[in-house]
Amino acid sequence: MRAASHLAHLILRSPASYTLCLSELGELVGGATFRLVHCAKKRVLILEVLLLAVEQRAGVCGKGHGTRIVNFLKRLALLLAAV
Repeated sequence: MRAASHLAHLILRSPASYTLCLSELGELVGGATFRLVHCAKKRVLILEVLLLAVEQRAGVCGKGHGTRIVNFLKRLALLLAAV
């Protein structure tokens, strides 16, 4: 990732971005970088996924790792919205 790219600016320079990593048997197989945006005026919580990546190799592809990451992010947003 180039240091001057828009994606690097969103991920590395934003103090409100978080990174989630998914590992299986001690190996990193995927992850996501996301932001949570609160709008108190309208009582809205927005989950903005900046980057979602899953490793593309035999034994990892087709196992639903990307789905697991997205489902976790949805549960996190629902949990935080209920507070």
